[in-house]
Amino acid sequence: MRYPVVIHKEKGSAYGVTVPDIPGCFSAGDTLDEAFANAREAIFAHLELVTESGGDVADARSIEEHHTNKDYAGGTWAFVDVDIEDLLGPAERVNVTIPKRALQKIDIAAKRRGDTRSGLLTRAALDFISISGGTFVKKEAGRQRSVHAGPIVGERTTRKAAGPTAIERAPKASVSRAKPSVAKTRKSA
Repeated sequence: MRYPVVIHKEKGSAYGVTVPDIPGCFSAGDTLDEAFANAREAIFAHLELVTESGGDVADARSIEEHHTNKDYAGGTWAFVDVDIEDLLGPAERVNVTIPKRALQKIDIAAKRRGDTRSGLLTRAALDFISISGGTFVKKEAGRQRSVHAGPIVGERTTRKAAGPTAIERAPKASVSRAKPSVAKTRKSA
């Protein structure tokens, strides 16, 4: 999952990294590379503690939702990719119906990224949920309306579906217009 972070650097100090979507999660480093690596570790460790205590993985919101916060004024925004697959619990087999051509495209994309079909679909779904809050655009007789797919813990229930994160729902299949980040940052054992 891609978490937005804000980086601050005071003269004579290390780079400080704050993770707005995870209260109390921050890191630092003498170089930007070190700051990002430490932020990735801090995010994973924080989420690991939360999930072990029965909590949920924090959703990543957009930078747009955070940049007006005065606490982050003067900071530089970036994203840190964190592989949360190990935190989601054991895999469960499900049966889904996907159009043949869509499945072929999914398999090609998964192969290009060195991933499995299940891994790609899981990350794409989680990215969609964290980016859009589960909102998609439903077309009805030439009209469009936003529909929320269900309550997301910690998210507002009123969101607008707009731009590249919107999903158009066809009668029997969903097609995402978003290109989710699926780069792995932590190798599974």
